[in-house]
Amino acid sequence: MRDMRMYLLTAPRWVVGLGGGLLVATVVAVVFRLDNSTRSWTATVLTGVVFGVLLGGGLVLSVTTQRGELREAAGELPPAQLSAAYRAAVWGEIPSDPVVRAAAARVAQRRLEALRPRILVAIIAIAMTVGAVLHALADNYGLAGVLAVAGLGWIVEFFQPARLRRRIELLSTENGAARSV
Repeated sequence: MRDMRMYLLTAPRWVVGLGGGLLVATVVAVVFRLDNSTRSWTATVLTGVVFGVLLGGGLVLSVTTQRGELREAAGELPPAQLSAAYRAAVWGEIPSDPVVRAAAARVAQRRLEALRPRILVAIIAIAMTVGAVLHALADNYGLAGVLAVAGLGWIVEFFQPARLRRRIELLSTENGAARSV
C-alpha cells in the first residue's frame, strides 16, 4: 500500500484540495449538527463548506510548499528513487543505494528543521486535551472527539524530533542498509 504522505506529495493539487476540503466540510457539518440541533441544516452545511474551502486551500498551499522542499532536499532523483528516499526518511528499511540514502538523510534533516518548537507543540497538545475533557464534561461529545483526535496528533508531533534524529543517524552510517526502523 502506498504511503499516504507520499500520495499527498505526488497527487495533483486539485485532488488534494478537493478531497481534504470535502472531508473537513463533512466532519465540521456533522459535528455542528450533532452539537447544536437547533441550527438549521442550511447553516450547518454552509459552515462546513466555509471550513472545507479554507482548510482545503490551506492544505493545497502546504502540500505545494512541502513538494518544493522535498524536491530541493532530495535533488533531481527519478520519481521511483524520490519515493524511496522519502519513505526511507520517514520509516522502513534503510536503502542500500548510497544516493537514495543520502537523499533520504537530507529529507529527514529538512523535516527536522521544519518542525515547530517542542514547547509550542506541548502547549497546544495540553490545551487540546484539556479542551476535550472540558467539552466531554459539558456533554459536548462531538467537539470533545474532534479536540481529542487533534490533541493526539499534536502528541505524536511532540516525539518527532527524537525519531527524526535517530533516523538521520541510521541514514548517515555506511552500514545503514543492514538496519531498519
